Parts: sequence; C-alpha cells; structure tokens
Amino acid sequence: MQNAIDWSDVQVFIAFARQQSMSEAARLLSQDETTISRRIKRLGAALGTALIEARNGRTVLSESGAALVPIVEQMAEAAVAITRNAEKEAAGPSGIVRVTAIRAVLGRLIIPALPQLSERYPSIALHFVGDSRNLNLSRRESDLAIRLAMPVSPEVTTRKLADIAFGVYALRGLQHRDAPWLTYTEDMGNLPEAQWVERHRGNRTVAAAANTVELLTSATLAGVGIAVLPCFVGDSEPSLLRIEPEPVVVREAWLAVHREDRRRSRIRATMDFVAEIFKAKSNLLAGRKPQSSNRDGSANSAR
Repeated sequence: MQNAIDWSDVQVFIAFARQQSMSEAARLLSQDETTISRRIKRLGAALGTALIEARNGRTVLSESGAALVPIVEQMAEAAVAITRNAEKEAAGPSGIVRVTAIRAVLGRLIIPALPQLSERYPSIALHFVGDSRNLNLSRRESDLAIRLAMPVSPEVTTRKLADIAFGVYALRGLQHRDAPWLTYTEDMGNLPEAQWVERHRGNRTVAAAANTVELLTSATLAGVGIAVLPCFVGDSEPSLLRIEPEPVVVREAWLAVHREDRRRSRIRATMDFVAEIFKAKSNLLAGRKPQSSNRDGSANSAR
C-alpha cells in the first residue's frame, strides 16, 4: 500500500462498482466523470493496483477492482451499522435489561419506581426475575443482580448500594411475648436473619417457615407469629410493630454486572437508576424510620 486510503474515494469506487457506469456514478454522486475516474485511480494508487481499465471503449472494473468489490461492500455495511448505532445511542439507551433480586426488593423498591425510569428512558424495558439464587451473570441468565451479599467473581463488577437493616416484627395487638417464631426454611438456614432467630428464640416454637420475605411478611400480618423482616418491609406495613428498638441484623446490598456488559448504555443507565433508588430510600433501608410503639410509647422486647 503506497498511501493512506481516503474513505470518500472508497465510496466513489462503490458507487461505480454498483452502477457499472461512469456517467451513472457521476449522476448519483453529483460529480463529473473526470472526478469519478480520478478518485478511483487515486484509490488504486493507494492500494498499489489499478482498479479500472478501458475495454471496448468503456471504463470497467479491472480484475483487481472486481476482487475488491465484496470487501468494500462489507466495509460499507459496517459503516452503515456504525452510523445507525451512533444514531440509536444519541436517541437514548434502549433495549431489555434483565434484573434479578429477591422479590421484596423488586416488588417494594424497584417496580414502584418504574414510572420514573420509563419517563427518563422510554426505550428501556426491565424484565424481572424474583429469585434468591445467584443467577449466573457469566452465562447471561441475568444482566444485573441485586444481592444481599457481595458477589465474588473475577468476571463480575460490583457496586455497594446500601446497608439493609432487619428488625423483629409482630402484628399489632398480638401478645408477642408468648408468640411463636416465624423463620426461613432449612435450605436457607445460612441467612444471617435465620441464624439470629435460631440463637434468640429460646424454647419458643417455630410456627411456620418460608423461603421468601414476602411469605414471612404474610404470615406475620396474619398473626401467626413474630419474624425478622427487612425494615423497609416491616416499617412500611401499618399493621406491623417493630418490637425491638434497633435493627438486629444488618446486611449489605450489592449490585453486580458482568464486566463486558457494564458499559452498555442501557445497562449503565439502569445501574445508575437502581443506585438512585437505594440512595433515596437509605433511611428506610437502614431502619431509621420513626419507630412504631405501643400505646404507652414503649417498645417491648421479643427476647
């Protein structure tokens, strides 16, 4: 290759190759035939080969020129794709973003804020997977994961969102000093909140167990027993009373994304939006909402 290639010369060559006529290429590009011929010859010089030749009184593609056509057609398609992508990005992030988290986080924190996300990014659609399992970001089971423990993987980038406080809750009016406990099923016994219950329930029975926060909340609202719930859940239920003055467990909420995906505009926009939600709810998440009390203003202990 003798000289740098001018992309505009490539476009002129493509026009001629498609039209197979100097006059038609000149008309299409609003240039004269001499200019078209000169620019194709300049491209040939840059490539070190003649791209056109005279044959039977007409200018046609040379053998080298004909061999170059499929290559430059691919270049043209790539250029169109780049332009379309740039236009799409300029119009704003778009596409589907799959978010996984426990159902309580999705249902009580993320989904209520969807109108604001839709107003800001109307072309982003969130698909939710309410699951406590660690869905594999590397296998693209999800795009974003909100977890109550820091994910550890070399392929994953994490961002701490907030501290999540857990308190002890009972139905208002329930004689909670004698009430049984509600806790998580055996397969979730490693959770800090389940372990706290096991350490502090003493001789009291476990009336029911569940594998989600929402199910435990429903059982607590039904007066089945007392349970350790996230404060953003318990403090939001008027029928529930926090019977321990302070949170008994604090866990960290983390946002995780695959390293290769973190710069995609729709995912980056969703990550920032999720972080805003957690920041706006930081007091509620940390259990700093004004505490409900009994009629005499005191808070009774569950222990």
